[in-house]
Amino acid sequence: MGACLACAGLLAALAPAAVAVPGEQGAAVEVVEPGPAPVALKAGPGGKSFWELTVKGGGAYIASWERSTGVWSTPEEAGAALTGMYDCRNKAVMKFVDQFPTYQAFNASPGVKDEAGKMSFVDPATVKAMEKCLTDSSISSDQVKYVKEKATSGKTPGSVVIQIPAALTGPGTHELFIAKYALLASGNPACPSKTWAPGPDTMGGAVGGMCNPSLQDIKKFTVTIPREASATVLGGPVAAAGAWFEPSAYSNARPLEVGATSGTVGATVAGLWQAAVPALVLGVGLALLLAVPTALLSAETGRRTGRLAGAVRIVVPVAGPPVGGVSRRRWWSTRTLGMVHGPLAFLVLVACSALAAVGQRGFGWNGGSARLALSFLAAFLLLNYGSMVLRWAIASRHRRGSFPRVAARPIYVVVLLASLAAARVVGLEPALVFGAVLAIDYSLNTEEAGPRRPAMAAIAGTLFLAVVGFAAWAGYSFLAANHVETFIRWGEIQPDSVAAVNDAAGMVTVAAGEFLAVIATVAIAALPVTLLPFAPFEGALLWAWRRGAWLLTYAVAAAVFSFVLVPWPGSVGAMEGPLNAWLGLYAGYAVLAGVLWAMMVLPVRGRGVPSPDPS
Repeated sequence: MGACLACAGLLAALAPAAVAVPGEQGAAVEVVEPGPAPVALKAGPGGKSFWELTVKGGGAYIASWERSTGVWSTPEEAGAALTGMYDCRNKAVMKFVDQFPTYQAFNASPGVKDEAGKMSFVDPATVKAMEKCLTDSSISSDQVKYVKEKATSGKTPGSVVIQIPAALTGPGTHELFIAKYALLASGNPACPSKTWAPGPDTMGGAVGGMCNPSLQDIKKFTVTIPREASATVLGGPVAAAGAWFEPSAYSNARPLEVGATSGTVGATVAGLWQAAVPALVLGVGLALLLAVPTALLSAETGRRTGRLAGAVRIVVPVAGPPVGGVSRRRWWSTRTLGMVHGPLAFLVLVACSALAAVGQRGFGWNGGSARLALSFLAAFLLLNYGSMVLRWAIASRHRRGSFPRVAARPIYVVVLLASLAAARVVGLEPALVFGAVLAIDYSLNTEEAGPRRPAMAAIAGTLFLAVVGFAAWAGYSFLAANHVETFIRWGEIQPDSVAAVNDAAGMVTVAAGEFLAVIATVAIAALPVTLLPFAPFEGALLWAWRRGAWLLTYAVAAAVFSFVLVPWPGSVGAMEGPLNAWLGLYAGYAVLAGVLWAMMVLPVRGRGVPSPDPS
């Protein structure tokens, strides 16, 4: 009951029973109303959320939340319970008092304690009866927690912050109240009392209790309690398993952070640079780990005519005109794995999107995975067709009726299934594999374009993916810090609609944020794959044109990948295993390339046979 039990006792000091004592007026009580927006929930002990309400003034009051279970529906209901409690406790007091024939006997009783003129009962039976009165009345403040504000906090002295559990009312818009109350003081004829007349050898006295509480200055206010928010970066209301807006792993992607800064531009730039340096170092390291063994294989396969060299040459660009007159650009235009266009390509992308969504950990085929599949499909169509148009504009020879089309390869449905199975082992999120696998589909037929224009197209496509992916990541980070509900003018919303609008805003935050996270993940995961210096990847075009340009482009692409996705989806520790797996793939390629190079070089040198003249 807030201050009521602490401030309103049941016994008064000794007073003649015939003297009328005026009623005690409670001090003014003022509540700081939450306003039209939904209250902010905070995490409490045991994962139970609560919201806070500030009450000013130290008078006795009773409020909606001061009930042992649930809340009082009306002030009248709470007032009736308050009156019943005081009547019950006064009866318990009078039952104890009526045992004593004289005031001296009452005052000498071990069940009465008088300290500095303030009387209280310690009789076990009476105390137990009084406690039962409180329990039976259902009046209680045990469900909430009171935190006194310090004077230095800017609050009015004596104000109290009340932490009210969200589960007390449940989500929705509720009308609550708070009311001070007054009591008729001890000695008032309307209140029960016991009077002992003085005798020849005894002193007279009286004892009585306060009674007849009356509610005054009732204040009603409306509060909207949001649904519990999910424990993800994007928040949003908690949804049932399989629901359309159930958060996936993409609701917990790592947002863009620059560390603790002072908020100045210089501090922000410094924070970004500090975070980017490890990514740049890793990017350069990965580029060199690919470049050195690939350069060795490229140089050696261009000088050899054996079966091994021919097999390697199908994938690895040669360093110069190869032996036997094989075209240097034969692998540029090779249509591997059956590329399809138009409706068939769209169906392939739909199948891959559905597989990537269902492959999320803990997801089956339900409303949540259906929404995620739509996000995958929209993201891939944007990246596939957008990059295709850009590459077509730069690299293709324009002919009448020629235009870019969405492309895909049916075999990648099988590849994606295998990749998802492998992802379970190494711990990668399926979208990382999804972006990597489908990166191959960005290739164009450049038979007549020459070496420079396809290389420029590869660089432009890389920039497109990096810019779109980074922009999507920035948008996701903005939503993570500024949920949709923060932009709503709640004062213009009807009170009965606030809860529904807040739920809808949370769902929009989840859907839009996850869509941006999917775009960022797919686009940036494709960067280090589409630039691999092997056929049919576009990195081979850039490698064949200028190796220095390839090295710089790949280092930047790998750095962007590392900066955005390596700590994903939560912390560096969460990606430690997958990061080791990625590094293991690069190191494994270096070892394999070294073995292939040695198999071509060492047998010839061991027999003392001179290498064939490439001319």
